[in-house]
Amino acid sequence: MTVLTVTNPTVNAADLPTKASAYNAPVAATFSWTGCYIGGNLGGAWSREKADTTSITSGQLPTLVNQNASSVIGGVNAGCNYQFDPHWVIGGEGDWSWTKLNANASVPTFNQNGLPTSGGGAAFSADTKWLASIRGRVGWVAMPNTLVYFTGGAAWAKVDYAAVDAFLRGCPNCAPTSFSHTKTGYVLGGGVDYAVTNNWIVRAEYLYYHFGGESSVGFFPDIVGGGPGANFHWSDLQIHEVRLGVNYKF
Repeated sequence: MTVLTVTNPTVNAADLPTKASAYNAPVAATFSWTGCYIGGNLGGAWSREKADTTSITSGQLPTLVNQNASSVIGGVNAGCNYQFDPHWVIGGEGDWSWTKLNANASVPTFNQNGLPTSGGGAAFSADTKWLASIRGRVGWVAMPNTLVYFTGGAAWAKVDYAAVDAFLRGCPNCAPTSFSHTKTGYVLGGGVDYAVTNNWIVRAEYLYYHFGGESSVGFFPDIVGGGPGANFHWSDLQIHEVRLGVNYKF
């Protein structure tokens, strides 16, 4: 007689192969622009200004020259940001930069009859020593670690001025002037900040500075009787700056 063997269909669950769980990729931390920073910058600057002189005592015609200069510029900066929205950042920054924007120009002078002044001429100098600013910033977060921003505020510049108007046969028959002034104006610009890590940020930035003009009177030396000899005037000073920087965010 044949004996039938019935196999128990129940299988221990532990013996069944388990389905592999789905792989969960680590979530990248979102960079926050909120915080304060300090850093340095280096770049180039270009200045534009006009100067003129008008004789007080002689019959010379007025003169006008363009004074342009370029120089390396570098300095330090510090500021703070506050990110109040995933895409918007506001903040403030202050900076100080050293430069040597020494603009010199000279021009011959002419008498009322149109003939050159024998031995005469005029020379001008405007030497910008440093720039400083306090600015607000408004930025848009293009990517979590990339901030495109606009900036603007108050600016200051230390400028040394000098000029001389030489009349017939030149000095001592001339009227010189020289003075220094810390000028107040405004600055506008923009740039891009890129966070390399949570602490280190690199920057590319453009700034435009605008300052008012200056006037001065040149006096004859005492050996020719003294007294005013010429009026000098410098137009508004415009400076363009392009720079790269590195900041450390705390």
